[in-house]
Amino acid sequence: MKREMSGIDLMCVVDELQELKEAWVGKVYQHDNVVRIALSGKGRHNLLIEPGRRFHLTQYPKETRFPTSFAMQLRKHMQGMRLKGVKQHGIDRVVVVEIDGRELIAELFAKGNVVLREGDKVIASLRHRKSYEFPPHIDPRKIGFEEFCGLLSSGNVVKTLAVSLGLGRLYAQEVVSDSGGDSEFERLYESMKELFSRLERERNPQIVLEDGEYIDCVPIDLFVYENHDKIYFESMNKALDEFFRAIDEKKEIKSEEKSHFEIIIEKQKKILEEYEKRREEEHSKGDLLYTHYSEVQDIISKVKEIVERDSWEGASKAVKELPDVEKLDKARKVIVLRLDGKLVEVDVEEGIHASAQRYYNRAKKFLKKIEGAKRAIEEMEVVVEREKKRERKMTESEHEEFRVEDIPRKSAWYERFRWFISSDGFLVIGGRDADTNEEIYKRYMEKRDLVIHSQAHGGPLTLIKTEGKDVPQTTIHEACVFAVSYSSVWKAGQYEGECYLVKPEQVTKTPESGEYIRKGAFVIRGKREYFTVPVGVSIGIEKEPLRLIGGPPSAIEKRASVWVELEPGRFAHNDLAKKIYKKFVEIVGSRKIAKMVAPPEKIMSFLPPGTSSIKKEKF
Repeated sequence: MKREMSGIDLMCVVDELQELKEAWVGKVYQHDNVVRIALSGKGRHNLLIEPGRRFHLTQYPKETRFPTSFAMQLRKHMQGMRLKGVKQHGIDRVVVVEIDGRELIAELFAKGNVVLREGDKVIASLRHRKSYEFPPHIDPRKIGFEEFCGLLSSGNVVKTLAVSLGLGRLYAQEVVSDSGGDSEFERLYESMKELFSRLERERNPQIVLEDGEYIDCVPIDLFVYENHDKIYFESMNKALDEFFRAIDEKKEIKSEEKSHFEIIIEKQKKILEEYEKRREEEHSKGDLLYTHYSEVQDIISKVKEIVERDSWEGASKAVKELPDVEKLDKARKVIVLRLDGKLVEVDVEEGIHASAQRYYNRAKKFLKKIEGAKRAIEEMEVVVEREKKRERKMTESEHEEFRVEDIPRKSAWYERFRWFISSDGFLVIGGRDADTNEEIYKRYMEKRDLVIHSQAHGGPLTLIKTEGKDVPQTTIHEACVFAVSYSSVWKAGQYEGECYLVKPEQVTKTPESGEYIRKGAFVIRGKREYFTVPVGVSIGIEKEPLRLIGGPPSAIEKRASVWVELEPGRFAHNDLAKKIYKKFVEIVGSRKIAKMVAPPEKIMSFLPPGTSSIKKEKF
């Protein structure tokens, strides 16, 4: 079964995306390891990038409540710009999206990566990269015959075509099949050139099925899939989108994510209907040969006479004058007849009985597929019911402390920002980016609040919402840890940092004469109280209300029933979020509840900038 796109798949997708040149780049989203870019101006589209796996437009965008730091970086440097082009690196699984002087590079091999760069400078990278160089490659569309022979003479033909020339195993096998299995280099070379010619002129995007299951998605009809069922699409983007959606849906079932069972059963029933239709069609064609036995036998006799008198070449022209004959396939020695409106093939040499039996045998094969599809539907229905009972039992008894009804229906206003509740019960909020820093300054900063900011750049504008009460040193210390941890101090791998405390009236957006203040930045005037504090972030699940919380360890560990404490480390956001999510699933017991309370994308919203590791945990 196909697990990721090939270089040839990507070539076809890139061709189709040329029509989106000059589209506007909108917001960027990240769900787990998948990046989605909203595009507008030529209709609304969503470009999906899953490193190491796929790159295409999608009609199934997943919603994300909180943007990750990587998504925010891409928004900052791409949103509002024009898409200038999409190009592929040879036929490698590397694609470049050109955006007003910048390049967004997506790798679809190995673990993959998404890198934004301007010139040689890397601006943002999903997996940490200080620089980027394209992998070496040979473009099989441009290779000369002598170089081709040199490569093939060095080893196994299929492996060389697949790896050295980047065709992949499927298309390497197609080249060999089209050459008639001939190992002569000249024939293989022509076969490879013909493959790329077919890719240019015979696009027919399709999903290939085997026993009702999706096994591949290809842009043209392939000899290797000649006897497989297919579902055809108007574009490769749409075919890939449907293929991977269905494959991912099936994976979710195996991992006990059962929300789409009914949809899967419906699809299986549609496939069952298709099998029943095909079985009836094959059987009826066999019957037609016997219903029109005398007419068909007469046509066979006349064709044989023409062949004996002339040749198969001459017969292919002469048979067009015979009634009910559509054409003669001289290579296969088969007559194609139109009987009662249906196209039916009869083998000239084997005769009516053998030809009819061939149709009946195909009908029997579809009958077996029908029986298999029915069993699959019955088994799926049993699994659905069993899993529903298991989920009900789990949520009602074994894991009563984590209940769906305890999840708040609405998020609190401050959950749009970085936030935590201190050990003393004070709300502390901070900006996620320049926009939210501005919003906190303009809408939520009150005279009675306390303001904290890190000395290092990139930190959140942090407010302790005092509500007129005296603030203990415990809360001030926690707010300082919060401000420093979500600044560039953490990203630099440092374990402590400096910050200062001021009053709201000391914070202004009015610059000195001749100066300019960028969005999200402020001027502090007057005396500051400085603190040096360690970095530290914990993320956990609070019971009442049932929600995900994150912030300074002393505050979070007091309120959360389960938690992990982090330190600067080596794991990127998406990898660490998945690791933490798996731990939460184990303790909560219900994947459904864990997904509602602490999905990976929400966990990422609490992670500090840069890479991190788990220091300790409580489960």
